[in-house]
Amino acid sequence: MLQVFGAMADRWKEREMSAADNGADAVLPRSTVSAGELLAGVAALIGDTPTVADLSTAAVERQLRIPLRTDSGGGFSAVAQLSATWSLLLDLRPGTASGPTLLLEFWPTDPTAEDGIAAVGDVDLEDFAARLESAGFRRTPWFGEHGRRMGHHFHRGSVHVTVDTEADSTDPTPSDREYIRGIRVQ
Repeated sequence: MLQVFGAMADRWKEREMSAADNGADAVLPRSTVSAGELLAGVAALIGDTPTVADLSTAAVERQLRIPLRTDSGGGFSAVAQLSATWSLLLDLRPGTASGPTLLLEFWPTDPTAEDGIAAVGDVDLEDFAARLESAGFRRTPWFGEHGRRMGHHFHRGSVHVTVDTEADSTDPTPSDREYIRGIRVQ
């Protein structure tokens, strides 16, 4: 998983656990937008964006239909539950050195659950990739140690998109199908 995604998800998980330890309700709000709708929204948002400077809070909220709240780090974020076992993190950092950074991550709310990433919903890489490629982005896969594919980079002008993917752990027949675990736009 992308290091930034992991750090943010860990921060939210710590908040949930802290709330539970203090007797507070640690249940996340339920998302009114599906994972597939979020991915289509991100693709539309960046497909129409000539530079990352256009990634304003208002534009992100309008396109993705998720309200963002100011967080302690000076950015804007939202967390919500997609299902009983999967949640999402949406984060916009407007003041980074390279311009705004938009992050979207899906993570298991219940790590003991048996369902894999496919349970999140329509998070298949190929539909998202086709939308970006039709908007002029070029795709380059990236690999980790031992030649394992970790995800894909998409580039168009000054807009760079990193997509972190994984296979579905519950798929009884291994395949090359990749599911989106996280997206970073800068």
